[in-house]
Amino acid sequence: MSKNEKQRDLLSPYSKWLKWIVLSLGILLYANTLDHQYALDDYSIIIEHQHVQAGTEGIGAILTTNYRHGQGGFNDGLYRPLSLVTFAIEKSWFKGNTSIAHLLNVLLYSFGLLFLFLSLQKVFEDRILLLPFGICLLFAAHPLHTEVVANIKSRDELLVFFGFGLALWSLLKMETDKKYALPAVIGCLISLFSKESSVLYLGMIPLLFLLQNGKKVKDALPSLVTILPLILLFIAIRASVLGSMENPVDEGITGLLNNPIAGTEDSTLRWGSTFALQLLFALKLLFPIELIHDYSYNQIPLVPILSIQSLIGIVILLALVLLSIKGTLEKRNWAWMILAYLLSIALASQILLLLGIQFAERMLFLTVLPFSMLLLYAAMKLIWKRETWMNIQAQKKLLYFIIILTGIYSFKTINRNADWKDNLTLYSADINAASQSARANYNLGTSLSGQADLYNSPIQKNQVLDQAVNYLSKAVEIYPDYLDAWNNLGIAYKKAGNLEAATKVYEKNILRDPNYSKNYYNLGTAYYQMGEYRKTIMAMSEYTQRVPNSPDAYMIMAQSAGRLNSFEEAVSWLNVYLQYRPNESDAYNMLGMAYGSLNQFENAEQSFMNALNLSPNRADVWFNRAINYNRQGKTALEVDALKKVVEIQPGNQGALNQLISILESNGRSEEASKYRNYLR
Repeated sequence: MSKNEKQRDLLSPYSKWLKWIVLSLGILLYANTLDHQYALDDYSIIIEHQHVQAGTEGIGAILTTNYRHGQGGFNDGLYRPLSLVTFAIEKSWFKGNTSIAHLLNVLLYSFGLLFLFLSLQKVFEDRILLLPFGICLLFAAHPLHTEVVANIKSRDELLVFFGFGLALWSLLKMETDKKYALPAVIGCLISLFSKESSVLYLGMIPLLFLLQNGKKVKDALPSLVTILPLILLFIAIRASVLGSMENPVDEGITGLLNNPIAGTEDSTLRWGSTFALQLLFALKLLFPIELIHDYSYNQIPLVPILSIQSLIGIVILLALVLLSIKGTLEKRNWAWMILAYLLSIALASQILLLLGIQFAERMLFLTVLPFSMLLLYAAMKLIWKRETWMNIQAQKKLLYFIIILTGIYSFKTINRNADWKDNLTLYSADINAASQSARANYNLGTSLSGQADLYNSPIQKNQVLDQAVNYLSKAVEIYPDYLDAWNNLGIAYKKAGNLEAATKVYEKNILRDPNYSKNYYNLGTAYYQMGEYRKTIMAMSEYTQRVPNSPDAYMIMAQSAGRLNSFEEAVSWLNVYLQYRPNESDAYNMLGMAYGSLNQFENAEQSFMNALNLSPNRADVWFNRAINYNRQGKTALEVDALKKVVEIQPGNQGALNQLISILESNGRSEEASKYRNYLR
């Protein structure tokens, strides 16, 4: 570039500020997420993940187990430890503060953008600054990124992006200074141990190298020499960890509900829907208007191979492949951009590998980068058809295009961020657009069912529960084998007091899948509310056969047995319960009452003593102890126990009346009068 040409760069006078503008844009775009709560998968990956909840003490388990192992040993076949490690650290240091978690997401995204700009500035160093700057602005503001940045769980994607940016920048610097080898390796490892799709990010780096003027394929080999051994190392560690898991990979991951493409047995639907995804990708990238959190069954209906959607998808894919070949032969830069695009969708396309999900907006996070490159490159060619340096007027036109599109993207992004505030806000915002998604209806119905618990007004509570029932009913209408939705529909009915409808739902769901354990527990609780105590015990027995470590179920069985005056059963279940929760004074109190009803007075006394050792000032336990003494005719001890009740609860009429009666019958009228004053 000549001196005169450099002076014609519109942004040259502001070059030192451009990187800070990019960094600041990332922060400003997502600043409105800092007061957000947990949403969507945040609960399963953070709140319900026992290794994460163990804080820093759980890091060892995180590094040596699969991604969702902390959810009762569930094996999802994934190895993504780094984001879980950050969540565990946050748990220990910040007590799971969501504002800190969202802030870290925003900073990872913003500094990833900074590294991206510095890298592209180097890649396009002999071209106008509008090219790297514009690409970064369009990438930063694209609304498809909201699912990643605004959702804490997607920290894995952000760590991959940050590591990719650090690695790309460092590898470019390594061309002239080998001291950047260490940050390049660190960047690669951050990406790899955050998410498996990082292989695609790192695979894009050699292609970006080739965008530099005068670079040949051999010039990209040094970057491959750095990246490839690290990828192989990660693959080996991943295989070792996943191979050591006690449970096999869950088969439901690629079922019809999660990924209809993987779930269908019709090959024409499988391939027709696979190619139709290419059209969906293009529409979401070009027109990111309708964004939703869930695209599972049946939001994107399966289509045959000869459908319009499939044929358009095939045309798009073939056109991209042919153009990349043509451009490569002609040594055109845009050919590498197309190849980068094709690489970025290699997994999301489901052509090479079936995934546990049909589509999600986060799957196009990386794809937005080559898309932004191609979009800006096309805009440049439309504005300035010649191959020479763009003049100032042409650059201004391109700048206006970038500003307008970035502004439109930013408006949509900031507005979409608000939907991610919490579960109920997100699910309510998306339900109209995602009305055909069984899971979207399930999510909203379940969230509303939980929200109903917060209302004191029966009218408001029932109104919310009616809505919950409607959405959960829609979920099972779309996908009749949706066991979780049927289960939660029963819960909503139960909360609304419609116990008959609840039990019918659970009984039918048991017929669908006799091994779905939740049905038995919830059926048991419904029977308990209906006073069907023998049926309660039967249902809970089925549940504990499938989930033995279930103290709450044993307690419900014990209470049901007590209601049936089957005290030997009650004693049996209470003793099992206490094996799991040995410090529950309530359980010892109930055990003492059951033993007393069986005239096993010594066992009853020991149980009451155990309860009082845990909670010395429980008036009800002292009163039950007095009853136990009464049954044995131990009047003096009964009186002492009753006095202790009155000492703890001076207004306890049951204890006072019994105490006064005993004292008077034993000629202790004066003492009885003293306690009679308590009744006034």
